[in-house]
Amino acid sequence: MPPPPAVSTRPDSDTRKAFTKGDAPHQVFHLKLGGLAYGTDDKGHAAALILSFAILVLILLTLLIGAMVDRTWIGETLKVLGSAFLIVAGIAVGKSVEKAKNGDD
Repeated sequence: MPPPPAVSTRPDSDTRKAFTKGDAPHQVFHLKLGGLAYGTDDKGHAAALILSFAILVLILLTLLIGAMVDRTWIGETLKVLGSAFLIVAGIAVGKSVEKAKNGDD
């Protein structure tokens, strides 16, 4: 069996463009935070990610409000938001796993 042909270590223009600008085809969601970059072309997965981030922010705001004032409804609100976060984040993770199983990554 002959060895594989020599491959260049420099990416071509399309590969370089996708990594630097986030211009992947059909991408509906792209998150870039410092060295962390993530994107998806599935609208349901993108919606689940955005909703889970929004609910997480609401949970943090509720915790902040709860630390400042003593209200009886804070505990119930955290239970509802926590349950909603688990459901939506579970959908996002399930979509990722489903896509990886199908080999569409």
